[in-house]
Amino acid sequence: MEHTEQFEPEDQTDAAQQGRTGQTELTWNKADNPQANAPERAALRRMGGSDLELSPLGLGCWQFSKGSGLVGKLWPVLNDADIVSIVRISLAGGINWFDTAEVYGGGRSEEALADALNEAGASPRSVRVATKWWPVMRTARSIPRTIDERLRRLKGWPIDLYQVHQPYSFSSASAEMNEMAKLAKAGLIRNVGVSNFSAAKMREADKALRARSSADVQPGQIQPVGPAHRAQWHFGHGQGARRCHHRLFAARAGIAERQVP
Repeated sequence: MEHTEQFEPEDQTDAAQQGRTGQTELTWNKADNPQANAPERAALRRMGGSDLELSPLGLGCWQFSKGSGLVGKLWPVLNDADIVSIVRISLAGGINWFDTAEVYGGGRSEEALADALNEAGASPRSVRVATKWWPVMRTARSIPRTIDERLRRLKGWPIDLYQVHQPYSFSSASAEMNEMAKLAKAGLIRNVGVSNFSAAKMREADKALRARSSADVQPGQIQPVGPAHRAQWHFGHGQGARRCHHRLFAARAGIAERQVP
């Protein structure tokens, strides 16, 4: 079965630069085995000093929020079949990591992602899951108090990358990193990261993680702070991230770059 989807270029300049005008058409074949006719896969990339091998693009799962919560209402409600189809096509196209968050529907996105990965027959041996702790109006003490809920929502899928979602909380970045490092040491998460941090906040977090790493955490268990390369969302503020020499990725086929909420 042939499936065709169309994307609008971000502007006509983009279209001209890529030698085309109007719409871009992407076509792939869906057979009984979705891998049989999959496009050529991009090489996986090592994330910083961690052991994570990730595809250049990942799938953000904010849209799996089921219309729940304040930010979940910003997307149309997707039914389970559509979510499974999105995940299957992503896997068939070579994507091996998926990014969700506590605030995406209050955990509904995490649950929907876990269900879809299970339905698609994915394995934690080859698929990586990232999620995020919501810091607004909280202190770092909330990090260990809420980790069991994150794991419950993910239904047995390990947290390969656990991030502080925003730079706004009642605690310092150092305090947050100390709590994250404790989770890594306990084996509850595999790597630590941040989202939407400025260059100064990233340096503060990096310093705290490196101090903990040299003290009592195995090398590679905590990821020196830097935004991971997600597909449709920026990690870190643009100028701050560039000053820290972090690359920002966005698909050019009409997927707009935007800040995560």
